[in-house]
Amino acid sequence: MFEVATARTRAVDLGCVYTLRVGARGETVLEVYYGAVELAGARGTTFVPAGNAAESDESGSSVPWPLASSPEFRASAKLLSSGAPDSAALAAVLGAADVKATITLWHLLPLVDSALRAPVVDRLAEVSPPPAGVVRERILALDRASLVAWEASLRPQWSAEPESAWRKFLVKWRLAKPRAVLSLPEGRS
Repeated sequence: MFEVATARTRAVDLGCVYTLRVGARGETVLEVYYGAVELAGARGTTFVPAGNAAESDESGSSVPWPLASSPEFRASAKLLSSGAPDSAALAAVLGAADVKATITLWHLLPLVDSALRAPVVDRLAEVSPPPAGVVRERILALDRASLVAWEASLRPQWSAEPESAWRKFLVKWRLAKPRAVLSLPEGRS
């Protein structure tokens, strides 16, 4: 297993190709092109599959977003993940959310202000309905079993690469050769 530790987070390579940029103040931006990376910070762990990116905040936690998303979408998601009850940011995220952006909506659920959780759940359900037996009220209450069931149905939509049987075999037996690119702040080595 390969890990990169920064001042705010730890990137765990799950067999992938990615870029991790570390700023002068310790902020990190991760972009995953192949495979997946797990970001571990003080507030938990974030799974970031191929085709997505994440940026750590002051606490080391992050919310992933599709690489193709707009700067406004990314900034709004970051603001909402801090718990700020910002209706303009909510409108920007919900208005731009598609199937690939369900990764962002999903990770925002436990982080947004509780008054904003219902619109996030409703938009998530519009884009990708929950599986049978998962009801809105339980998701709003952040019921663990309901969250796990819905996440399992969402995860296949998050990656930009197909999850082939061959790829699963390589990862399972640790035969995939990961490659990482680490960018340090200018003037540091």
